[in-house]
Amino acid sequence: MQSNLYKKIQSKVKKWSKGFAEKERSYMYEESYRIIEMFLAGSKDKKDYITLGTTCNVLSSWYCADFLERYLNNKNDYCYSLKQCMLWGTIDPLLYAAGKQGDIQPIWFVDVCLSACNLLILQETEKAHKLLQYSSPEKIDFNVEPPESVCQFINKMFSTFYNDKEIPYEYPTPLNDIYSNLLHNLTDETKKDINASVNQACEFHLSRTKMYQEFDREDKMLLPSEILAPLVLRKRMGVDVKNLEHPLIKDLFPVMEELIELDTDPVFLDVIKYI
Repeated sequence: MQSNLYKKIQSKVKKWSKGFAEKERSYMYEESYRIIEMFLAGSKDKKDYITLGTTCNVLSSWYCADFLERYLNNKNDYCYSLKQCMLWGTIDPLLYAAGKQGDIQPIWFVDVCLSACNLLILQETEKAHKLLQYSSPEKIDFNVEPPESVCQFINKMFSTFYNDKEIPYEYPTPLNDIYSNLLHNLTDETKKDINASVNQACEFHLSRTKMYQEFDREDKMLLPSEILAPLVLRKRMGVDVKNLEHPLIKDLFPVMEELIELDTDPVFLDVIKYI
C-alpha cells in the first residue's frame, strides 16, 4: 500500500509534464546564479534580499524537480518538467519570514541548504557543492561561527533567526563517529546508536515541521538528510531498514526506496561528510 507522501510526490510529478523545454534549462541556472552574484557584490539592502530569496527558491525548485522526476520515473536521460518555475511557491513563505523577523535571510538560506543536502544524498554532488558555495557563512555574514557541517549550520540558522529554544528536541547527533566504527566492527551497540539517531531525527523533523509555516508540508522537506543518512547506513550494513519503530519511517520508506538505489550508491562516503 502506497503512503500518502508517496502519492503526493507522484501527483506533483504528473503536474510537471508540461514543463520548460530543454533549451531553457541552461538559461534558468545562468540567470539565477547571475542574480546571486550581483547580490554578493551589491549593497545587500532589503530589496536585494527579497530578490535573492526569490532566486534561490527558483533555483532549488529546479534542482528538486530535476531529481524527483529522474528518480521517480527511473530515467537516465530526463527533461525538466516544471509547469511553472516555482515548485512550492515563493511569495507566501517570503512574506511569512519577513513578517516574523523583519528579514528575508532565513527562508532562502534554509531552503537552499535543505535542497543541497538532498542533492548530496541523491548523488548530485556537483550541483550540491555549487549550490552551497553561495550560501556559506564566508559569502554571507550571518554573525555565527563557522559550521562544523551543513546540518549543524542549518540548526544555527534556526537558533539565530527563529529562537528555537522552545523546540523540545535537539538537532540529531552527527553520524561521523558512528560511521567510523562501522567499517570494522558492527556490534549490537552500534545498531542501537543508529536506531536512536533515526528516532531523534524523526522527532526533530516533526517538531520543527509543526512550528514553522514554511515547513508544514510533508513534500517540502522531502527527504531530511538527518533521517535518511542513518537509514542508508543500516542498508549498507545489511541491517533491516523498513521496519524501524518510528511511524514517520513507515511513510518515508516507500519514497526513499524509489529515489535511491541504496545498495549501489556511489556517493555514499561523500554524503557522510556532510552529515
